[in-house]
Amino acid sequence: MAVAHLAGGRDTPVSDLEDSDAHTWGVARMIRRYAAALRWTLAAADGALALIAVVFAAKLRFGLASGWSDVSKSLPDLRLAVAVFVGMWIAVLWMQGLYRSRDRWTRRSDIAAVLRATVVQLALTLSMLYVFKLPDVSRLLLIVVFPALAASAIGIRIVMRLVFVFARDHGRNVRYMLVLGANARAKAFADLVESHADLGLVVIGHLKADSADGGVVLGRPLLGMVDDLEQVLHTRIVDEVAICLPFAMEDLIEQAVYVCEQEGKVVRMPVAPIKSALTAGQIESIDGVGVYSLSNGPDRAVALALKRGVDIVGAALLMIVLSPFMLLIALVIRLDSKGPVLYRQERLGLHGRPFRVVKFRSMCGDAEEKLAGLLCENEINGHAFKLANDPRITRVGRFLR
Repeated sequence: MAVAHLAGGRDTPVSDLEDSDAHTWGVARMIRRYAAALRWTLAAADGALALIAVVFAAKLRFGLASGWSDVSKSLPDLRLAVAVFVGMWIAVLWMQGLYRSRDRWTRRSDIAAVLRATVVQLALTLSMLYVFKLPDVSRLLLIVVFPALAASAIGIRIVMRLVFVFARDHGRNVRYMLVLGANARAKAFADLVESHADLGLVVIGHLKADSADGGVVLGRPLLGMVDDLEQVLHTRIVDEVAICLPFAMEDLIEQAVYVCEQEGKVVRMPVAPIKSALTAGQIESIDGVGVYSLSNGPDRAVALALKRGVDIVGAALLMIVLSPFMLLIALVIRLDSKGPVLYRQERLGLHGRPFRVVKFRSMCGDAEEKLAGLLCENEINGHAFKLANDPRITRVGRFLR
């Protein structure tokens, strides 16, 4: 399989492609998962803050008691006017690129973009007041509103970045990355990823390709050889795999991509993607470093958040509706056999993350102690245990199953 070399076809070190500005606090064309979450959250926050700015300006201009009534006298439909104003503000911010992935995201460029958006919003507002012949709208109200809009849009971006960094530092919104390669390029890419705390990525360690791949002080654990990839994916929490192997190792790169695809891991390859996989992935970048991303598992933050919300709401409603039946089941389990009503166990979820499962007990109370004596009758190969007529299952448990 051929390997396409980006950046002029050279095996360019990541360090040569990095942005030299140490104050750059965002990422260029952020990886889709994180960009989508940030984009929609920022849009919602900007809308809410714009509404607060309007309310604040009205109260400041007309007083706490009569603010809205005085504003409504100058507008035919107050709610519609506020909704149009807020929606127009979000649209103007969008047109100024404040919700797009950008090649350079610094404090200065953000402030400049917000100020441009504020000027555009002011021009559009004055034009609409003129076209719809609304001369009674307080000019002092507008003088208060627009600085408040600019300050809120700039402030929320600074605050959100700090929140993302704080969340990652405290174990929230963290995704774990495994790096294939123990060379200078692998170390540089790992350093680059972790330098952007807002991405929420933590590099757990490296896998070495061969004896020639190394000689670099990684600063992170060396977890074994690339041949151990599948074992590491099964024993460690890994969400993403960065493939930083020498480009000459085409067969090894292809095998690694295949394993990651089977395991549902997101693959990141700095600078050089595999040609045959280009139709399934996309080219992105972090601080100007080209990254080929191949998503093999759930990687859309907005969709996952919506699904999680549906799960919680649906489960809560079902628990209320089914509560009489659940109480009856609990009573029958208690009468049928000794032991607790509920069974608790730790299991592995997405990408090896452990979670606690709670369900109605369907076996006798000492089922774990009796397991050793039944292992010889296991009907399947491997670590799992299955027995069609398992004597540990209670009468009620068999019905429930």
